[in-house]
Amino acid sequence: MLKLITLLVLLFTPYVAQGATYYVSTTGLDSNPGTQALPFRTINKATDVARTPGDTIFVRGGTYSEWAVMHYPGAPGAPITLQNFPGETPVIQNGVGIWNALGSNLPIGYLTIQGFEITNSSSTINSGSGIGYGNADNFVIRNNYIHDAQGQGILGNGFHVTIEGNRVVHNGQFAKCQTDPPACNQDHGMYLTGTYYTIINNIVYDNLGYGIQVAAYPPGTGNQYSADYSDARNFLIANNTIAYEANRSAMILWQGGASDNTIVNNIMYENGQVLVSGNVQGLEFSNAGNNNVVNNNLFYATTPGATVAIFDSRGGASYTASNNLTTSQPGFVNAPPAISGTPDFYLQSSSPAINAGTTVGAVTTDFAGITRPQGGVYDIGAYEFVSGGGAAPTNLRVLR
Repeated sequence: MLKLITLLVLLFTPYVAQGATYYVSTTGLDSNPGTQALPFRTINKATDVARTPGDTIFVRGGTYSEWAVMHYPGAPGAPITLQNFPGETPVIQNGVGIWNALGSNLPIGYLTIQGFEITNSSSTINSGSGIGYGNADNFVIRNNYIHDAQGQGILGNGFHVTIEGNRVVHNGQFAKCQTDPPACNQDHGMYLTGTYYTIINNIVYDNLGYGIQVAAYPPGTGNQYSADYSDARNFLIANNTIAYEANRSAMILWQGGASDNTIVNNIMYENGQVLVSGNVQGLEFSNAGNNNVVNNNLFYATTPGATVAIFDSRGGASYTASNNLTTSQPGFVNAPPAISGTPDFYLQSSSPAINAGTTVGAVTTDFAGITRPQGGVYDIGAYEFVSGGGAAPTNLRVLR
């Protein structure tokens, strides 16, 4: 009987792959075995070798001028992880892509990208995106600095996607916009489709179009694998700071499939920088669906840019709202009305965003790694105020 019980336990206990660890360095060679002592030279060599659930790729500091692509899935409890070597910040030029090796319209899941500076993505590669993905599930984008892409900062459709603790800055074809006005509205900080997204603790600013565009493309309009990877349902967008978007507002939910989304604890500040006061700087619903919740956000902007906090093309039928602040300056340490230099979005002690949020179970820390809440109630925005200055941030990265 004991042997039978043991056999049954073995049969029904999930197997978690241990995975291998690979290393990449600018001093390595792709003919190496990818060990710490003998690392690979390119990220793509490592992502081609790392095919077993649980594999981890550590990338050393330096600049990698390649379009790095992850083609192979992980598994529940054993993702394949592409990340920075601890204490170092590798720079990837031309972006990162997530596509199934068997076809871009097939799902690929259980992958993580974290700890990179991703910059100068070309408009001819990866659709110009800093991070681009198709039909990704259980995919995590964490603690990256994504800037100066010639397209979207983050672009893709997915199912159970987490975008957390990223700085998404100055993405879009700014030069083309000067001579081709339609180009001014096409590139965004994030351009997202799918279901069950968690978008938390990001700092998004100075992108060409929207900070976050939630686009509910219905099934059959693209390469979506199924309805789970289509529309825009069950998004949690919480504790982000979105500011200084040039030609659009902080955020838009677009098309009828944009429904059942929760938007809480965000600061939307001085967006629509080149627009005029009658335009939206905060949150737009454009022919969106129903049952969207907008609570405990702070909206603030001044002329001559856009100033409207929330606009719904359906006359308010797309959402319910409560406890939003629309007349109070957020009280940042250093963020003037027009972008100048590198803004500092930490909160001063007088900020109305302090203790004005609502509890969000998925948000346990802030952008800097500080535990939430500090004062008994969640603060609004990417940073939690710490009395007396608090501890040093744990995820400092290069700022623009």
